Amino acid sequence: MPIPVSFAIAMVLTLALFIFFGAWAVSADAEGYQRTLSFAVAGPGATLQAESGAAASGSHSAGANTGESNADTWWGQSFLKACPLH
Repeated sequence: MPIPVSFAIAMVLTLALFIFFGAWAVSADAEGYQRTLSFAVAGPGATLQAESGAAASGSHSAGANTGESNADTWWGQSFLKACPLH
């Protein structure tokens, strides 16, 4: 039983987008661009506070070493090699 063309196209596009966005995330981390996102429920009188990247990046690191980026991991290198645009 052959695979429908629309299903095959959707699967190929999904895989291509997964690889592209994975490589984009790894390359953004390798360039040192780090942004900390925090989520909270805002109540009355709430103010917007920005966290410094050095103070908030403790739980964001790729590995046990703080100097290690995602581009140094096996999966980060795989994303960068698989994407022809990165």
